[in-house]
Amino acid sequence: WDPVPGAVAYRLEVGSASGLTDLVAVPVGTPAFATTGVPAGTYFVRVRALTPSGTSAPSDEVIIAVP
Repeated sequence: WDPVPGAVAYRLEVGSASGLTDLVAVPVGTPAFATTGVPAGTYFVRVRALTPSGTSAPSDEVIIAVP
């Protein structure tokens, strides 16, 4: 995904299946994000931009498999 002009923050959304946000929805201040201690599993991740006029549509979903 590409950073959105005018975005004041981003929201990282993580689900246990495609299209879900049942695990995490957390604001992040920049397009880069890192974390540790994630349990093994398959995660479906997308990002939304938060702008003064509202929240964007989600980015394309990425599937992340943590061994």
